[in-house]
Amino acid sequence: VLLGASWRRLYADDEVARLEEEVFPTLEEEGHWQGEVTGSRPDGTTFPAALSLTVVSEGRLVCTVRDMTDRRQKERALRHRSSAMEAASDGIAILSDEGIYRYVNQAHASIYGYDAPEALVGRSWTACYEEEQQRLEAEAMSALEETGHWRGEARGVRDDGSSFPQELTLTVLEDESIVCVVRNITERKKREQALHQRQDKIEALYRATRRVLTAEGPDEVSDRIHELLGSIFDYPLRNTGFVDGETIRPEQTVSGDTSVPSPEPQPKGGDSLSARAIRTGETVVVEDVDGLDNDVEYGGLRSAAAVPIGGRGAVVVGKTEGGHFDPFNLRLLEILSSYAALVLGRLDR
Repeated sequence: VLLGASWRRLYADDEVARLEEEVFPTLEEEGHWQGEVTGSRPDGTTFPAALSLTVVSEGRLVCTVRDMTDRRQKERALRHRSSAMEAASDGIAILSDEGIYRYVNQAHASIYGYDAPEALVGRSWTACYEEEQQRLEAEAMSALEETGHWRGEARGVRDDGSSFPQELTLTVLEDESIVCVVRNITERKKREQALHQRQDKIEALYRATRRVLTAEGPDEVSDRIHELLGSIFDYPLRNTGFVDGETIRPEQTVSGDTSVPSPEPQPKGGDSLSARAIRTGETVVVEDVDGLDNDVEYGGLRSAAAVPIGGRGAVVVGKTEGGHFDPFNLRLLEILSSYAALVLGRLDR
């Protein structure tokens, strides 16, 4: 089909023009040319090709063509993977078999506090794991030798010396290089810690409730409430007050800050937080005590909450900074106070 036919049959008109303009002059001067072209098939489709032309005796040309389709596809896939790695939110790095960073994406550099990946390329992985080098060498590196894969948690060290918890995945490739994927799990650890703290508070509430139910007087009820307040809350002000006629008298007060004064007796029908909570039967929260219009002396206190003990008293907690109170904490106090109200009612009978 091709014997006796012109070479131009294998290329589109614009490619023929380019070859005649760019390639032939080089062949005349140097006798050789090598580069990439776009070939045309009989069905009209095109393909990338590597073309080599060499002038031999009597002006003849030796033409060597290699189809570059597969190579281009691999290059395209590589570019896509590279783009994906650069766009990934996880830190991705490739280390040599000696543990030297050869590639680092921007996320990986940022996780460790570096402005650019170049700050890590060429350095050992140990620069990011000063605190855990020995453990990782013993656990992770030995696992890589045995199975080619390791996944676990570690503490990375940032450029400024601070550390953070991370999920670390290591995988050995065929050429013995190591792919390292890092995910900062600081927020996840905070959530786990908050969950554990909640569980501890619930268990403390359960213990305190059992003890409140065995109290034999108002002073013991107050003691049991303060046991819970002291064991799981760190409010600078913790107070219990009981109704005595038309007065709310402080039964027990713990103040962890000298700028916070101890509560004074307040009229049951007044506008103090305790009086409002007892009167409404609902928890009263004030995020900024400066906005209150009453005669109560708050000192260094900036925010407070009062939880009613039925109509028999109130639990008051306060902070030296403004802002809201954790609803979960207040709910625990409400549960305990409801049991305390039952016990006080029983004692009255």
